[in-house]
Amino acid sequence: MKRRTPDYYHRFECIGSACRDNCCVGWEIDIDDEAYGDYCSVQGAFGQRLMEYIDHRRPYHFIMEGDRCPFLNTRNLCDIYMNLGKDRLCQICTDHPRFYETYGDRLEAGLGLVCEEAARLILNNKDKLLFIDEGEGQEEAEDPWLQMLNQVREQVILLLQERKRPLWERLALVLSQAMILQEDYSRQDKKSMSAHIHRQWTVERPHEDPADVKGWFLDCIEFLQSLELLTDQWEKILDLAYDKVREENIVFSDPDPIFYEQLMIYFVYRYFLRSVYDFQLLDKIRFAIFSCLAVRVLETAVSDQENIPPKEIARLYSKEIEYSEENMEALNEEFLFSEMFEKQKLLNAVSIVF
Repeated sequence: MKRRTPDYYHRFECIGSACRDNCCVGWEIDIDDEAYGDYCSVQGAFGQRLMEYIDHRRPYHFIMEGDRCPFLNTRNLCDIYMNLGKDRLCQICTDHPRFYETYGDRLEAGLGLVCEEAARLILNNKDKLLFIDEGEGQEEAEDPWLQMLNQVREQVILLLQERKRPLWERLALVLSQAMILQEDYSRQDKKSMSAHIHRQWTVERPHEDPADVKGWFLDCIEFLQSLELLTDQWEKILDLAYDKVREENIVFSDPDPIFYEQLMIYFVYRYFLRSVYDFQLLDKIRFAIFSCLAVRVLETAVSDQENIPPKEIARLYSKEIEYSEENMEALNEEFLFSEMFEKQKLLNAVSIVF
């Protein structure tokens, strides 16, 4: 099997009690069948404690104490890890924040932005992201559309890494290219798609006044407010940002282009190939661009009121959106029906904030 990982993947190590937003707090923690059988075999006082704090109805999970895992001790360390060892953690605890996607004979792995240490590795990186390919697969057996989409993704990432171009231009080119490639994909026209992948694209910068796209900023924040809100901190950020944008014409300073390059590539890498299943490659690009725009607007709107760095806003966005099935479904539905995600509206917003 072929395996691909970002170059930072193997550098990840959990920072344990130093983590400010512990992954053992605020989430229901499921227990896989193998781990459940293992925990049922544990003897002594710790075995009794395990049995007491497991809900023995399927799907098995720990019985939380408030919003904390019952095995997260007062030092914010895992008692299962400390008493039984890391090899006996349940699968979800072993994997997090890693994610895995399998496409035929291709396995792709990465780190979720929701984890603050993963966010540091992803967003503080100043070098161009590289990917590590390992293993072998049977090229002739791979879905030809998967091969084509992988080529598209590679070209998108290379374009996003063309640092001689201003950031707004890179995002605008990626969106414009995706619009055309979606038409090719919908027609199942491999020849046209192949030609468009390597076409030299140009784009002109829209001359928009921030006041002209103020309504879009408000719509963006209102949409985020309408979703399932997982944390009080996120709700506060959205409320502060909405009031700021509504009452003032906010001024966007020069962004950190490498930060948003890495953020954009994170979303493209994680989600783009899923279009082999739903045929919506354009929506994967719109999701990535919308995510960068949302983080940028929130960063600018709350920077003078709250001491929250852009990396933390991006991490909270990931937690609220990516890690809520309900919110991801709502966003996918908006792509189908909302004018907020029309090409020109996104291009206008990109031109203003980047």
